[in-house]
Amino acid sequence: MNQQIRMITAAMISVLIITGWQYFFVSERVVEPQHETNVVEDSQIFEDTNVITHKTVEESLKDGQRIHFENEYVAGSVNLVGAQIDNLILKKYNVEIDQDEKVVLLSPEFTKNPNLIKIDWRLSKNKGQNNAIHLPNKQTIWTVDVNNSNNHIVMYWTNSQGILFKIYISLDDKYMFDIKTVVDASNSSLEVQDLHIRGHVSMQRARNLVESDSRMLHEGPTGVVDGKLKEINFSDVQSENYRTNKDQKVEWLGFSDKYWLVSIISKNPGNKGILGSFSSAFDNEWHDSKFQMDLFFPIHSLNKNTVEDSFLLFAGAKSIEILDSYQKLYNITMFDRAVDFGFLYFITKPIFLILNYFYQLLGNFGLAIMVLTVLTKILLFPLAYKSVKSMNNIKKIQPKVAKLKEQYADNNMMFQQSLIALYKKEKVNPASGCLPIVLQMPIFFALYKVLYVTIEMRHVPFFLWIHDLSAHDSTTIFNLFGLIPWQPPLFLMIGVLPIAMSLTMFLQQMISPQPADPTQALMMKLMPLFLLFMFAQFPSGLLIYWTWSNTLSIGQQFIIKYLPE
Repeated sequence: MNQQIRMITAAMISVLIITGWQYFFVSERVVEPQHETNVVEDSQIFEDTNVITHKTVEESLKDGQRIHFENEYVAGSVNLVGAQIDNLILKKYNVEIDQDEKVVLLSPEFTKNPNLIKIDWRLSKNKGQNNAIHLPNKQTIWTVDVNNSNNHIVMYWTNSQGILFKIYISLDDKYMFDIKTVVDASNSSLEVQDLHIRGHVSMQRARNLVESDSRMLHEGPTGVVDGKLKEINFSDVQSENYRTNKDQKVEWLGFSDKYWLVSIISKNPGNKGILGSFSSAFDNEWHDSKFQMDLFFPIHSLNKNTVEDSFLLFAGAKSIEILDSYQKLYNITMFDRAVDFGFLYFITKPIFLILNYFYQLLGNFGLAIMVLTVLTKILLFPLAYKSVKSMNNIKKIQPKVAKLKEQYADNNMMFQQSLIALYKKEKVNPASGCLPIVLQMPIFFALYKVLYVTIEMRHVPFFLWIHDLSAHDSTTIFNLFGLIPWQPPLFLMIGVLPIAMSLTMFLQQMISPQPADPTQALMMKLMPLFLLFMFAQFPSGLLIYWTWSNTLSIGQQFIIKYLPE
């Protein structure tokens, strides 16, 4: 078996292993069964969308009363009607690379793409208590404390029974909200001897906010429960709601998109009284599914006392540096795994950190990718040396192999035994040529993950026409790279980078020993053409890596050719 055939075999095996692992093991695709809990507060989580008047975002933001917040990273407002955080834009990110429109992360209820946070309380009805207490609801108009300042919002509402409800919202300098809720019954005229109450926060969003439907990436309900990462499909939530049980520790839950995350984080993850759930409903007006996450805090006995709950709300971009800093600051378990690094996490994240380090030095992620490629080639050079020498040795003994084939044409077993004996005699190891390829495949797929899922690569330019390393090459040979005013279909978008990758692969084959079998030789010659179409839509950064890697391999082969045995 020659070098090229071993390369194809190793690549195909690696693709099958990674694809299979991604499909069956990377994400928790099976939704856990619902468990009996103490949560019986509200069986109808969603509004009846058949009787709701839907609005545009602009109409919703004009209605009601709002208090605004803003820092260097985000801007938005809290709706004082119903205590909803339902307006937030990301100031540092545009929807498209050539547009000024900012990414909208949170938007009001009853719009086409709702994505919002609601804060309220529920009574625990299984305690045999008096249910006559008046709780704030979605129509409640909250009053803003006059002492609000610098993104520290305090709002309150007192019911007719003298019970005071307060919500404190504090935004830091990036994406994290620190929220505390207080119920003060010390001045209440109501007998609350056996009153049991619990805080509740819900997060509602639309399904069609998802940017990608690739199995290489999880988008949807996610979080950490009992120290384990949970990644749940939207389709699974539609078929069967997901709930934690009273014996599980809910650390954080939320909705994750390719680049964005909105999540509720427990400030006391060791407390097993926190319960979480994901559910869905269909909006007949917009003909789309809506999804909701609910988090119920531990039950408190009010009894003329003041009770408090607190939690964190993250609403922002999934920047690795920022997620890591929050993970360390608040001791949030696996918060960096909100970025879907996949099962190659132990390779993918270090590769990103190396790339980011070189980016800080060079100021260009494309150059950082090229430096990483050089380092990879240097580290694997001893193996590459053995691989090329082994390939040349195998080429030298091909006449002897041909004689064995002729001698044992009718006895395959004897041919295999004789072939093994020949390899031992000539000190040839046919498997040595596969090792560099096998070691490079995880690096290749890890780099693909980095380019595909990390926001640091989003809309990042290289040079010339390459304005986004995470997107495919926008040029195409079928309109002469823009000279002809015609936009070909996507499958014909074959640009400069995939052509360069294919050419360098072809040149690498030309200087390598050719297979003795004419059929194998023809197949190897067609491989660059096949990969040209296959990888045309891959991220530009990945094609830069592969093209540069091929170029370095060509140089390596010339160096190895003149090195002593």
